[in-house]
Amino acid sequence: METESRAGLRALARAHRTLLNTYALALFAIVGLNIGVAVSRLGPCGDPTAFASILWFVFVVMSIWVAVLIHALARTLGMRFAALLCGLLALVPIVTFVILCVLSHKATRVLKAAGVHVGPMGAHPEDIA
Repeated sequence: METESRAGLRALARAHRTLLNTYALALFAIVGLNIGVAVSRLGPCGDPTAFASILWFVFVVMSIWVAVLIHALARTLGMRFAALLCGLLALVPIVTFVILCVLSHKATRVLKAAGVHVGPMGAHPEDIA
């Protein structure tokens, strides 16, 4: 990746921020649905298998989407072969978190080296002039 150009930095910031926001959303969705399954098992308010089916579907869809975003961030960082490997390994839940931490750290270092302010959820692509 050509990180010296502003367009390249904007693309990196966009990919980094999208991945972090999607991963956070996936975690909140999974936790919320797990609470829904637990509550439905406690009382006569519904069928727990319906909640479990929704939970499984959301988990699979979000896992695939996060794996695609991890692949996109790795390619944006210029890691051609590793991008494919990271995308495939990201389908394993715990490995996803480790890969996310490593790629996020690398993206943060590249952006900070270019003088871009990076917050906890990444840099704003609009702030890169």
